[in-house]
Amino acid sequence: MKTVIYIEDGIQQIILQPENEFERNILRVIKERENKVEFYYGSFGLCEGGWVRRYDQYGNESYDKRSLILVIKEWIEKEKKQ
Repeated sequence: MKTVIYIEDGIQQIILQPENEFERNILRVIKERENKVEFYYGSFGLCEGGWVRRYDQYGNESYDKRSLILVIKEWIEKEKKQ
């Protein structure tokens, strides 16, 4: 998936351009459901199982903050009422 950050006239956009059917399907699912997006700073670290995300907002050891992590969660009715 190609990713572009585009800024013009004070509007900031993150553009995700899928490169195959798998990626198109992921974007379709994200677009079709109601979502809540959370933003975190953190980094990715290599572990025995592969790449894993690590946040430093949760009291874990402090990792560098080079990456902006967008967490997309389905917005359920219970959260809507709060």
